[in-house]
Amino acid sequence: MPALSFSIPRLVPAILDGSKVNTFRIVRAGKPCRFDVGDPLFLYWKQRTRDCTKIAEARCVDLVPFLPKPPARCSTDGFLIEPSRRLGIDLDALARDDGFEAWPALRAELWRMYGKLFVNGGVSAVVSVRWGAVQEDLFARKRLTGLGVPTTALCTEAAG
Repeated sequence: MPALSFSIPRLVPAILDGSKVNTFRIVRAGKPCRFDVGDPLFLYWKQRTRDCTKIAEARCVDLVPFLPKPPARCSTDGFLIEPSRRLGIDLDALARDDGFEAWPALRAELWRMYGKLFVNGGVSAVVSVRWGAVQEDLFARKRLTGLGVPTTALCTEAAG
């Protein structure tokens, strides 16, 4: 029963309202992928900290593996991950499902988070983990709000 931990406050409302249904995780070199389609997933806020709070549960509905390119010219410019074009993946849609505006923003974030591991050979793959409908934890909103984490998207339009 894999757990997914999130630590960016803006992602919590998106998880709860169903607009974030995807995340990317690394597969460390020499280790098997810990996700499988059909697995129950447990989504947490800051797992392994004193603020750890279960956000929701969901079921894994899709996995898309990405392989790192050889690090000969690694940069934030696009030499990080090369998805299989045979899969017909809309990379911008995948990025939006993960809470990013488009693929370049997501690619840059993956590089920021995992770039050194790619260059040093510590990662064998990156997997896109997609989940279905979330079942919100009964006490999640109250606990998260108490920690100062937003649980609803902020309205940016003027009232009236």
